[in-house]
Parts: sequence; C-alpha cells; structure tokens
Amino acid sequence: MDPKEYQRLAIETEMIDWAAISQRTGTTLLQRLAHASMGICTESGELADTLKKHIYSGKELDRINIIEELGDLLWYITVAADAVGTDLETIMDLNIGKLRKRYQAAFTEAESLLRDIEAEQEALRTTAQPKPKP
Repeated sequence: MDPKEYQRLAIETEMIDWAAISQRTGTTLLQRLAHASMGICTESGELADTLKKHIYSGKELDRINIIEELGDLLWYITVAADAVGTDLETIMDLNIGKLRKRYQAAFTEAESLLRDIEAEQEALRTTAQPKPKP
C-alpha cells in the first residue's frame, strides 16, 4: 500500500459529524474536562521527557523540573476534579480504598494478577458521590 492510498483509506474512517461533536462539547463540563485531559497529557509528556534526558542522554536528573511538572499535573487534576463535582480528598480516599481492595496488605504480584476489577469499580461507584459546590 502506498502512502496516498493509506491516507485516503484512513480519512474514510475519520469521525466527521462536527455538529454532533460541537453539541457534545458545548458544555462547560466537557470543555473543562478536555482542557484538563489535554493538559495532563502534555505535562505527563514533559515529565517523561525529563526522565528520558536523564536515562538516555546522561543529563543530571532535574528534580526541580520534576517537581514543577508534578505541580502542573496536580493543577490539571484539580480542575478535572472540580469539573466533575469532587475534590482531591475524595479522590485520594477512593484511590486508597480501591488499592486496599486490590492489595490486602501491600503490593504482591499474585494479587495484581488476580484483581477483581468489577468489584473495584463497584466499590468506587457506590462511594463516589459528587460533593455539592459551596
């Protein structure tokens, strides 16, 4: 297959109902979540790049930059949490609850392979309630 044929075939599979996309993303909630999600991806890439430069290029590990990128990630996570009506405390509590369900005492390879994902998700669904905004 040549590149032009690939491009033509690939474009045929593109979702092009721009009116539907605009309608779905017209809400502030989705706009905030999209912004946060894209920001998380960007900052994660910047964090990974710092590690890549240390591991593969021999640069000194830039701890200050790591802290900066973690702060940026936390900012975007906070925006996403607020957009869906929760807070960092709730997210932290739910995450630890999920991990406790997954690993009884501490991480083990056996427990990581025998996870009951449905039970973990159910525990999250039954305890994750949006907090009212002040």
